[in-house]
Amino acid sequence: MPLYEISGKYLEFFDYLENNEVSDEEIESKLKNLDDEFNKKADSICCFIKNLKSESEAIVNEVNELMKRRSIKCKCAERLTKYLKNQMELVGKHKIETSRNSIVIRQNPCSVLIEKDFLNWARENAEELLKWRDPEPDKLKIKEYLKNGGKLEHVELVQTKRLEIK
Repeated sequence: MPLYEISGKYLEFFDYLENNEVSDEEIESKLKNLDDEFNKKADSICCFIKNLKSESEAIVNEVNELMKRRSIKCKCAERLTKYLKNQMELVGKHKIETSRNSIVIRQNPCSVLIEKDFLNWARENAEELLKWRDPEPDKLKIKEYLKNGGKLEHVELVQTKRLEIK
């Protein structure tokens, strides 16, 4: 029987108690049976939750291992690319055609190299060259302020509940 049906039986029994006289032994027996069913079902659900969390963790570990392997392969490909480019430039080759590959050294588009002192200079001389971010609320400071008795508009401190399975 699903957990929600057991919960429904609890409610039905409480409704029945309101409208009928039932001995203490019957109440205790019925509640014990419902409790046992509910606890067994809740225990089974917890075992399933633990299994899902375990599988999820195994997937995360596998993803991390694959990401490490990917990173190693990418770095190796980058090193080999730089090596091939350097060697081609060393011997003066800018293009190689084979039956399987076409290898060409090309000019990249221009890029901007910014020195660390640029920000200070731009603040004083050319602010239009800077991007400004929108401010974000600092939730930790707001939480502390509210916990210390402060009042803020459009903000409230909320307390939620969670189910803990060990």
